[in-house]
Amino acid sequence: MPDIMKMRKKPNYLGSWDLDELPNREPTLTIERIVDEEVVTNGKTEICTTCYWTDQALKSMILNVTNKKTICKLYKTKDTEKLRGKSVIVGIDRVKAFGDVYDALRIWARIPRP
Repeated sequence: MPDIMKMRKKPNYLGSWDLDELPNREPTLTIERIVDEEVVTNGKTEICTTCYWTDQALKSMILNVTNKKTICKLYKTKDTEKLRGKSVIVGIDRVKAFGDVYDALRIWARIPRP
């Protein structure tokens, strides 16, 4: 049976529901590349910044402004080429939006230990 909370989500991109299924809900992931690409949601196309991981087992993640800023602060660069090979910790935060509270993916503001 499908999980009603996962319905109408972007199945090709990492979501908080994907972390629920991992033994460690805060995986450390290494950036393979960050690109702008077209994403289709509910029949509408938009350009989103997407982060691909070296670990192909996990889906790519659409980066919102909050997560972009966190990555830039962590590694003191906005250059996507310099961010290749850098590691981040992804977790879930509860955020208020659109009059309700939702789970949101967050890049934590700490550099993972090697």
